Amino acid sequence: MPLSKKTKILCTLGPATDKRTTLERMIRAGMNMARINMSHGSHEDHARRLGQLTRAAKATDRFIGVLVDLQGPKLRIGKLGEDGLDLQKGQLVQIGGRRTSDIDAWLPLDFKSLAAELKTGDTILLADGTLELRTVDTHHGVVTAKVVRGGHLTSHKGINVPGRALSVPAFTQKDKADLAFGLKHEADYFALSFVRTAKDIKAVKSAMKRAGMLRPVIAKIEKPQALDDIDNIIDVADGIMVARGDLGVELSVERVPAVQKTLIHQCANADKWVIVATQMLETMIEHDTPTRAEASDVANAVYDGADCLMLSGETAVGQYPVRTVEMMAKVCRASEATTELDRPENAWRRRRSDLPKLGASRQLYRAIVDAAIVLLGQSDATALWVFTQSGRTAHLVSKSRPGKPVYAFSPDPATLRYLSGHWGLHPLRVPMAKSTDEMVRTGERAACDGHCARSGDRVVVLAGEAPTVGATNIAKVHHVRG
Repeated sequence: MPLSKKTKILCTLGPATDKRTTLERMIRAGMNMARINMSHGSHEDHARRLGQLTRAAKATDRFIGVLVDLQGPKLRIGKLGEDGLDLQKGQLVQIGGRRTSDIDAWLPLDFKSLAAELKTGDTILLADGTLELRTVDTHHGVVTAKVVRGGHLTSHKGINVPGRALSVPAFTQKDKADLAFGLKHEADYFALSFVRTAKDIKAVKSAMKRAGMLRPVIAKIEKPQALDDIDNIIDVADGIMVARGDLGVELSVERVPAVQKTLIHQCANADKWVIVATQMLETMIEHDTPTRAEASDVANAVYDGADCLMLSGETAVGQYPVRTVEMMAKVCRASEATTELDRPENAWRRRRSDLPKLGASRQLYRAIVDAAIVLLGQSDATALWVFTQSGRTAHLVSKSRPGKPVYAFSPDPATLRYLSGHWGLHPLRVPMAKSTDEMVRTGERAACDGHCARSGDRVVVLAGEAPTVGATNIAKVHHVRG
């Protein structure tokens, strides 16, 4: 199927997506990847949803990547009951410990050392900053706070303490169990929440090595401390997620747009995958149309150069999951039609200054990819065909932002799922080939059968000596015979 948009859409699964028919409609509407949020639900819930996703992907003949989002050191209120509770301005609230009779409200919490790490006057934010408390006492392992800005609070909402680097480990015991679950179910990506330093990402990768299964690890940027170590984090991680919800709570909200642009630019320079997430079409949780501001937010993320945009509650629990995906895809297409980010000469000019920093073999590899991009832009070729075993070459092509359609061919379903969230790529499966000529012929059949090419087209081929992995050394114009 021909490409309809270049920016990819990552949808969070939840109760609203539990029907397979809903997932099929979301995929046809523009969903490219699925997110499993380990902060909510049980392993049984997630396994059931992954099964439904597999069936929906097969029914639609698409490769849909899976990202498992590890909770990380997120502090959350415990169970409050079905109705939650209302906090009124001026009330005294006890956090943790056993409830005492002279307190207006009690919030259960498992993190027992919170009181030892707070001081009188510290701000405590609940539910993404919608409720605000002020610490008045921290004795006997219990935090007592006064409500500054009240509202309705439900179970398991997050707690943020701006300005405090709490001692909770970045890669928790729960994360380790959730990582094992994700590896067992062959997830394609893992994201770690509340990353503070590059060491947090290294901890996840070390756990993967011990399990004997390596997968890309995405650093979620939500803490101010992460910005202090961002160069090292980008270097170690396989990509980043600009998680604007908690980032906007921990950081002053007016700084978030500039941080978003800077991080996307840094990832472009480092050839790293980048997702923009949180509250993109928040209104559509309850309404079938977004606000004009939300549409502009999506468009600006496209203009900034994000590879992938994420929907959270909009698809997990929203009333209009399919309509939300349709709307995001529509805004992406309109925005892509008016941006010049994908002009190949821009990418080539940027890369040319980087080449001297690379070793000889990587210089040659990058030069071949750049040659294919320039050839695509300066010829009458209709598309770029990338033949890849590991996905590495296709990833680099995606970060180059070519101005014409790119089709990534691979015999490995895992590689195709990995590439499903990459900007501008359309994954197509081909059988394993014994030679480069046979590989190109299988690509012709797959492209023509999928109505992505027709006899007489000229395409740029980027390939290597089949079936060797990591041997990309061919860039040429090919005439499609059909």
